[in-house]
Amino acid sequence: MKIAYVDCVENSVDVYANVRKTMDGLVDGLEYDRKTAPEIEKIPIMVKKMLKNSDLAMVVIDENDENRERVEMVRKKLVDVECEVEKYVIFCKNIDTLPNKIEMAVLLAFSPGKFQERIGKG
Repeated sequence: MKIAYVDCVENSVDVYANVRKTMDGLVDGLEYDRKTAPEIEKIPIMVKKMLKNSDLAMVVIDENDENRERVEMVRKKLVDVECEVEKYVIFCKNIDTLPNKIEMAVLLAFSPGKFQERIGKG
């Protein structure tokens, strides 16, 4: 399983190593293709290109007051990319909540049974 990982030079923190550690602890045999966008607006086209050779994408953007509108625009464009290429894009815009979001998204995408165990039978 190959994951396209896209972050941005505008992010305040590079969390790639932590993301890999979390994901590798959940699913065996993952491969990664990492690209860093020079600006937020370039992310959707980068993801679309990378998904040609990947099973899903993960986008990590550090949202703040200054870029909130731009991040929302990218999120909407990524939904269009998902529909067009018929592959998932895991979108993370708040680095503080990233570990929990990654865990749930990866379990849902790769191990639905484990996901169900985590959230309960509610």
